[in-house]
Amino acid sequence: MSMEPTPPLSLEGWLEIIEEIENPPPMTQERRATFERMRARRALLDDMEFPDDEAVGSTAVTSKHP
Repeated sequence: MSMEPTPPLSLEGWLEIIEEIENPPPMTQERRATFERMRARRALLDDMEFPDDEAVGSTAVTSKHP
């Protein structure tokens, strides 16, 4: 994953986002599957413990459940 900052959106980009929020595309099977994957990923991340600040540099990630 790149650590480069992303450039700000142009006015046109913001207008596209606002338009999509106001008029979302129809819920297709593909779109529904995308949301389900996002929810599953969030559930996995919520279930994980990340090392505290003392372990900076450590790549260890543990599950909250044994």
